[in-house]
Amino acid sequence: MTMPLRLGLQFVLIVITMNSGALAQSAEKTGAPAEEAKVGVTRGQLVKAAKLYFRDTAELPMVQVTTMTVTDAAGKARKPSTITGEYLFHGYSKNKKTSNASFHGNISMWAALRGAKVAKASMNSMLFTMLPGVQIYSETDDYTFEDDAGPQDSPRLKLLPAKPCSVFSVAQISGSYLPDHPCGEMEFDLDRDSKFQKFTFESAGLPAQLNLYPFGKCTLLRYHAEVTFQSVTLLDEKTPFLVPAEVTTTLETSKGTIVIASKYLPKT
Repeated sequence: MTMPLRLGLQFVLIVITMNSGALAQSAEKTGAPAEEAKVGVTRGQLVKAAKLYFRDTAELPMVQVTTMTVTDAAGKARKPSTITGEYLFHGYSKNKKTSNASFHGNISMWAALRGAKVAKASMNSMLFTMLPGVQIYSETDDYTFEDDAGPQDSPRLKLLPAKPCSVFSVAQISGSYLPDHPCGEMEFDLDRDSKFQKFTFESAGLPAQLNLYPFGKCTLLRYHAEVTFQSVTLLDEKTPFLVPAEVTTTLETSKGTIVIASKYLPKT
């Protein structure tokens, strides 16, 4: 997972490329094979739905509004920080098992001098817009598949690590709050037409001792991310496809909580 960053006083360009190999490097090999769901949704059906709704070529400019909120252990919240910019998903490469996206946004001179922390935090949301598709197309044996829907529920497929996850660590890009190697429980919620509704990620490898802004040295107790989707249709196409609607990442620590929330709207 490579994430080059260029930062200027008035303009920020962030490019993220995600490789499915990053999903497999934090676990020990056990030789356990991936399993199909017992009933309901199978991995094959999940991949079929992904091919229909997660396009690998469509590029739809969207407005991404990212807000970062910090609350201390006493429940006192700091003033939220927000950045707005253009998000462009460049598609999945099934052959290379990668995906990439870019974000262009304006930041003030003072924000740049302070490290443009909310701009870096916006990379967190970008990662999780790509993780669902990359995970589905990864074709690794690092996860087992379990049908988690009840008799009256819409389809839900849970992915469980087949191997023990290593202790959670953050990526080297300071302030991005990105997991170095995402490893944990994932869930895909679909509707009756097998259209994706929600994706959730619950990290394993916790608690972990980390150095996180603005708390400094602290214990990360929970790392949770949730992605919801919206349907869009291009003018020259009849079949709709899915793009992110909202992404929310929550980090619960011994000293307080950090929430990174992004909303996405098709650019008009």
